[in-house]
Amino acid sequence: MKTKKKILNLSEKYSISNFSIYSRDLNNGTLVGINEKALFSPASLMKTPILIAFLKNAERNPQLLEKKVVATDEYFDYALKQNFEVKTKIEKGGSYTLEQLLTNMIAESDNIATLMLSKYVVQSDYNNLLEAVGLEVQDGGEDVDVRVKDFAGFFRVLYNASYLNREYSEFALSILSKSTVKLGIVDGLPREIQVAHKYGERSIEQKQDGVTIIKERQLHDCGIVYSEKNPYILCVMTRGKDFEKQESF
Repeated sequence: MKTKKKILNLSEKYSISNFSIYSRDLNNGTLVGINEKALFSPASLMKTPILIAFLKNAERNPQLLEKKVVATDEYFDYALKQNFEVKTKIEKGGSYTLEQLLTNMIAESDNIATLMLSKYVVQSDYNNLLEAVGLEVQDGGEDVDVRVKDFAGFFRVLYNASYLNREYSEFALSILSKSTVKLGIVDGLPREIQVAHKYGERSIEQKQDGVTIIKERQLHDCGIVYSEKNPYILCVMTRGKDFEKQESF
């Protein structure tokens, strides 16, 4: 297949050690998968099911979106380091509605916003969602390695409104369309095409004689491309050692 050969050549050009690609036409269901059974660490991609599970709770309790919470020190103590800068930062002591935090969690991939929201996610909602798309549920609801096809399921259930109702599915997709990080899928498309997506990034590093050694970096992007005639899901996951090269790939 010409497409596969071209992608393999690109993976060599950009020093990609492993990759996985999955695409599904949302009109006719046509699928394209390359190395789609490979497993990757989802990292911040998992903020997508957190968004969906939170909104399942909001379906039952619509007032939840307007609830205000304060950004206390504890959230800053436990937030993981992020390689892509958060532009609209949560301030210590600030008061935020849960709707504002949803936007920060997705649009900015803000880990502090995610921690603040997590107590309003019902674990059974989260587990049921993972099971609905074919992902394994571990004790404590911890993240698991994922395949591109499985992760694409989160966008499929939003597009079809098969887990949330239509109103909340469209609300979730509108938030996913606000991402401030214009890398990967978005960067390769004309600016007028809307994309509802989420990226994920993870660095595995170690100290050696006082020097930080990068063992591996993973960079992923997954979402719905609202092409005028045929909207489609596209998921790309990568392993390498250079975020810029992985983003270009």
